[in-house]
Amino acid sequence: FEDFIDIFEPFSRVHELSHETQGTGIGLPIAAQLMELMNGDLGFSSKLNEGSDFWVDIPLDPKSGQRIKNAKHNQSVGKLLPCSVIYVDDNPVNRLLIEKWFAKQDGASIALAEAARDGLALAHRVHPDIIITDINMPGESGYWLLERIHHSSAFSGVPVVALSAMAMCDEVKLGEYSEFDAYITKPIDFNVLTKTINKLVGP
Repeated sequence: FEDFIDIFEPFSRVHELSHETQGTGIGLPIAAQLMELMNGDLGFSSKLNEGSDFWVDIPLDPKSGQRIKNAKHNQSVGKLLPCSVIYVDDNPVNRLLIEKWFAKQDGASIALAEAARDGLALAHRVHPDIIITDINMPGESGYWLLERIHHSSAFSGVPVVALSAMAMCDEVKLGEYSEFDAYITKPIDFNVLTKTINKLVGP
């Protein structure tokens, strides 16, 4: 039973000591977060040496759904201050997760981009209060975007936050030593995200 719970824990992977195992171990935790935001549920059944069946349960009326089963994902999140945010991430699931969460926030707006260059162009049009970006993306990285934002007078004072699956100590330190205003690791802790945004956009 404990093994079944572990697969929804961040960075838990089957055969994680094998170099042939791909991924970072955050796909299922992110999927569980997304189901929660849609008032749905995610689960699975498994048989040894046969495989696993995963299922999702989403109510036809999202407002009537109840997602209380997993207390770890059902954390109380503080109120987000009114703000305009750009989020840049090449992963469509991550973008959807952020979009669904922002849709529940009063007074906050979100604009999405799937590449660093697109995010920069979007920033010139939107003039956001804060920019949140992934780091590892095809083409230019989040560091590229950070440099362009900080070297443009058009974005003077606009904070840039890294939101990345790069969670090893040396990767986090590199992000902290750079000019990111904050470094948050995936899967997203929405309490941390809320507090970070409020601190950077607040009075």
